[in-house]
Amino acid sequence: MMLVHYPQLEAGALNGATVYLSQSAGPFRYAPTRMIDRRLGKARAYLARDDRTADLLRRKVNVKRLPDTALLALTTDTTQTVPATPPDALNIGVVARQLSSSRTRQKRYTENVRELVRVTDGELLVQASARGNDDASFYHHFLGGAASRSLVEGTLPGPSRVSVVVSVRLHGAIQSIRNGVPAVHLSYERKGWGAYEDLGLTPFVHNAFDFDVQHVARQLEEIASDPTEYWSRIRRSLTRLTTARNEIISTLGAAST
Repeated sequence: MMLVHYPQLEAGALNGATVYLSQSAGPFRYAPTRMIDRRLGKARAYLARDDRTADLLRRKVNVKRLPDTALLALTTDTTQTVPATPPDALNIGVVARQLSSSRTRQKRYTENVRELVRVTDGELLVQASARGNDDASFYHHFLGGAASRSLVEGTLPGPSRVSVVVSVRLHGAIQSIRNGVPAVHLSYERKGWGAYEDLGLTPFVHNAFDFDVQHVARQLEEIASDPTEYWSRIRRSLTRLTTARNEIISTLGAAST
């Protein structure tokens, strides 16, 4: 943190007109808190994408609880937010990745994902393939399987389009939604809970390290058979997201004057 993030805080403090776009931060138990406080305190605003970050920073900086910027495209990209007609056959897409945690939690996570793929006959899809962050490598080494195609390919219109996606990656879930396919999110960070709260989809986000396989499997089947309520929740959230987008633009404009 001190090697990577602190120099950015220092540069932001010297600038005097800094706005930190929506992100998560903390906890500050082990960091030199006073040094952070002094530099964050000079920012014009810190946009927090989850409630816990907002609470942690409330005494340090002008903090605003606003959505992850990845959600904002949903307010303008109307062609992508129109839900697709569900395919006749149930086909569940699965996006997973290797997670860092204790050995016990990693083992439980991997076993649960493997079982979810088995009980749903899920199709493994790749959302990220960068070196050191490769979904296909995780599937091969930990799940004993292989991805047949990318998430983009799996959610494009066509007869082989998946019905619903379950994604450990937040941006995989958002990408699926933008392509008109509902997504359940297995979250390993606060940002996932915050994003699904902002989308009105709180019932469809679960703890990646401790999710109930059978519950998630039933949820996927229910959404695939009737996604009406899922898309209604998203449509209701668009007004709030539009207001948030305008507030972010206004905050940036005020800082630049």
